Amino acid sequence: MASAEAEFTPATALPTSEFLEERQQLIQEKQNTLTRYYVDTQAQKYAFPQKLETLKTLDVTDKVLEQAAIDKDAANIEIENARLEFQAAESALNEQRDILKTQQDALETLQKIPTTSENVAEQQQRIDELKKQLPLYEKAAMLEQDHLKILRDKMAVAQDHLEIAVKWYTEVQKIYQTRQQQDIANRTQQKQQNYLAKAADLRKEMEKETAQSAKRHLLEAQIQEADEMAQQEVRQLKLESINAQLNQVQAMEKSRVSEDEINEVRTLIEEITTLDTLLTKKLSVLKLQQVVIESRSKNLKGDDLKYNIEEKKVLEKVTEVLQKQLSNLPTNAQYLLESLENTYRENLRQSLLSTRELPKNTSDWQVLLREISILPNLFFQQSQNMFLGFKQAFLHTQSQRWLVINLCILLWLGFFLWIRWLLTRIFNRLQTTQKRSFGANVLFVNLRLLYLNTLSVAITGVLLVLIWLTQPTTLNRVFAIILLLCWLGMKFPINLAWLLFSDRHLLKIRRRSKLYRQIRWLTVFMGILTVITALIHVLSNTPTDSGIPLISPTARDLIDSVFMLFLSLVIFPIMRIRYAVLILLEKRLIGYWSLVIRLISLLFPLAFLTVAVLGVIGYINLGWYVAKHLSLFLLVFTSWLIARGLLNDVIVFLKNFAMKHSNYGLLWTQDIIPLLDKLLTILLLILAAMEFLWISGWYDNTIIQESITQILNYPLFNVSGTDITLFAVFVSIFTLWAVFWLGGWARQVTYRWIYVNIMDLGARHALSVFTQYAVVLVGLIITLQLIGIDLTTLTVFAGALGVGIGFGLQTIANNFISGILLLIERPLRTGDYVNIRGEYEGEVISIGIRSLTIEAWNHQEIIVPNSEVISNAFTNWTLSNKEMRTTVYVGIDYETNPHQVVEVLTAAIKEIPEVLKEPLPLVTLWEFADSWMLFRVDYFVLLKSESRILSKVRSKVLLKIWDSLKGSGIDIAYPRRDLFILSRSLSPETRTNNSEMSDFSAAIQPSSTIG
Repeated sequence: MASAEAEFTPATALPTSEFLEERQQLIQEKQNTLTRYYVDTQAQKYAFPQKLETLKTLDVTDKVLEQAAIDKDAANIEIENARLEFQAAESALNEQRDILKTQQDALETLQKIPTTSENVAEQQQRIDELKKQLPLYEKAAMLEQDHLKILRDKMAVAQDHLEIAVKWYTEVQKIYQTRQQQDIANRTQQKQQNYLAKAADLRKEMEKETAQSAKRHLLEAQIQEADEMAQQEVRQLKLESINAQLNQVQAMEKSRVSEDEINEVRTLIEEITTLDTLLTKKLSVLKLQQVVIESRSKNLKGDDLKYNIEEKKVLEKVTEVLQKQLSNLPTNAQYLLESLENTYRENLRQSLLSTRELPKNTSDWQVLLREISILPNLFFQQSQNMFLGFKQAFLHTQSQRWLVINLCILLWLGFFLWIRWLLTRIFNRLQTTQKRSFGANVLFVNLRLLYLNTLSVAITGVLLVLIWLTQPTTLNRVFAIILLLCWLGMKFPINLAWLLFSDRHLLKIRRRSKLYRQIRWLTVFMGILTVITALIHVLSNTPTDSGIPLISPTARDLIDSVFMLFLSLVIFPIMRIRYAVLILLEKRLIGYWSLVIRLISLLFPLAFLTVAVLGVIGYINLGWYVAKHLSLFLLVFTSWLIARGLLNDVIVFLKNFAMKHSNYGLLWTQDIIPLLDKLLTILLLILAAMEFLWISGWYDNTIIQESITQILNYPLFNVSGTDITLFAVFVSIFTLWAVFWLGGWARQVTYRWIYVNIMDLGARHALSVFTQYAVVLVGLIITLQLIGIDLTTLTVFAGALGVGIGFGLQTIANNFISGILLLIERPLRTGDYVNIRGEYEGEVISIGIRSLTIEAWNHQEIIVPNSEVISNAFTNWTLSNKEMRTTVYVGIDYETNPHQVVEVLTAAIKEIPEVLKEPLPLVTLWEFADSWMLFRVDYFVLLKSESRILSKVRSKVLLKIWDSLKGSGIDIAYPRRDLFILSRSLSPETRTNNSEMSDFSAAIQPSSTIG
């Protein structure tokens, strides 16, 4: 036996049969020792709760705590020795496998070498020797493998023993510290009561003294000393508790650092900061008191001076005590917090970035495959154990509990029968509605799903009630819940697909049955894979009788990799099914429903693909972490999409209600309700983000909070000594958008509502524009403050801007200021008809801050800079009203009666409908010209609608004048001229001809009247 105690070194000696028998016997003894060790550990584990209950009544002394610490250290040493022994055995097993492989290769090589008549006997002898040695080497390797398995089991049992020892030490230390703190608290309370009693006695003595006596001041100082000492004892107790907690956290193993410890240290730092602030303030007050005492001592002598000196000593003593307590405050808390955060962050990073562990050699692969091959049998056994466990739980359930169970089941089934009846009535009502809103569609689909799964939900509820009331083992309970949830998880998408393809509009489509079958089998396949993976994770956390998990971590990682590989493979059929379904439902899915279905059906496969890729390349932990948070994000995002659709329905309902029941329906539908929609949308987005942070655990995770804070506070650039961070940029962008949108909204609301009583539309427009500018200006100032830019630092920029305006931006600034003046003075308004410098004539259709727009009579739009209006004279024909005077002149022959002409022209003008009755048209004899009497006709027209084209009205007036004069027999004068021909020394024939020409000239001489 002594020779087998040492580890066998296969490279130096051939194992003999005797040695192997001794080795096997030694390994068997180690197995027996391990079994006793396991039984003892299990007994300690089972007795541990009772042992803890007994510990509460025992007197935990220093020796008990010391013994618990010794047991914990011994367990640490034991597991470390087991780990070293395991490493040595693993190395020996690898060497033995190498030697076995060498011998097998040598035998195979000898068998392949051709033999000759000379060495055939020698070669055959060598082959026989190798064949005789191979079983010994194989048995040695098998024994070493069994030895390694025993040592692995020993490590697992030692780990359990260490956990028990650590828990025992932790509980003993906790109770010891609690009782120590209780003793300290009792002593502190006693001291505090003594100081308070002393203070009470001093107050009674102080009541006998006069108001301003030196002795009274001394008594006040002594009372203050007693109160401070009483408070000092409480603070000292708190300080000792803080130090103890900090030391406990500091002594914790790095691998066990969690978020709870970090939050605990943060709380302790806040308490330390509070104590520091309190003590600093108290010391400041004491310093002022000492100054007052010093100044008061100048006028004292005798006993009063003595009392003053004693008062000063009392306050100096109190100051010394507070300073000492202030100096004893822990200074390593912040460093400890940073260390814990770094450790936690590093542990998290290593956990997420760790890759799966796969076997390194053939034998390990064989062990792994053998472990995986027993999974079906293991599942079957666990299923049997689950049913037997439920059976035992049912048999041991008391009759009174069974009455409660039956009552709960009857109530549950009755409730679902009522739900089914209610859903039937709701369906009958909703199906009669031809056009349903988004909210009604969501409600209808969810109710139909609930209706189709009523029986499944009822059965699941009954089983959950049974599980809750019978209280089976944890493993059986987890197994049952996983199977129930996966069953429901497969039924809901299958029923949703059936509900989708059973629509009456899709009955004639041939491919719908094929698509439904594809979705159904794909869902079932994914459900089975999910069940297997979930059960594997449960079994990997369930130890056997020997303390080893039913499924090793390596097998679990391999199953996870296979699951994620299959997940990546089903992405392609999912995308094909998605494409086919969207094609079939293209005409049915319109509006918001189309957006929701398309986004959700695209995001879920992309999330699956991301998780699958991470798992396939080996990052299992990172893959599950991403899967968890992506699933939560998609859940929140889907909920947000549905809530957004419901909000749209509410907004439409409010608009319809306002239009029917309010006198200001246009105001509500175009101004108030859209603002409410914007605010609710932003609020809904914020709530969705907070919900995701909360359910993902990031809301309370200080590490995540600090990481996000560091990213948001990252300085992008610097402006006047102020760092502009990423958060400031986001806030400024959002604020600018909100400011400009709110400015436009304020302009509309003020124009339609606030300034509705102002009859001058131009003034209303100007006030609404000023309101918009005011809102935008205030918003810009707020934005600069939010960014952190001090407005006083912009003086240099303002000076540079002034110089720029004076040179390059002079014209723009001139137009801008002119626009402001136009809005203030209102020399022209929108809708006025103006003539600017004789070049631009027409109707003003808009007035901007830089320019105004004029629509000419030929419908051309002219952009005129505002400075042109302010700097030059212009004509506004409609400044006070829209009545415009037009003047025409008519020339009449002198032979006509002018009174008759005035009457005829006046009557003619009044018959034209476009001419205003008030002011009255006016016909006057304007002047006597050379050849005619000139009459002036003044009439007024209103510049609106068809009267806007003045030439059209003028044409009507002139035609009416022509018709009226023609009907009255009055001729319109036209110009005439006399022609005289002078002749000298003419012959008689020529004179005769000149005489005839004179008579002709007299005949053709024109009159002087101009029409």
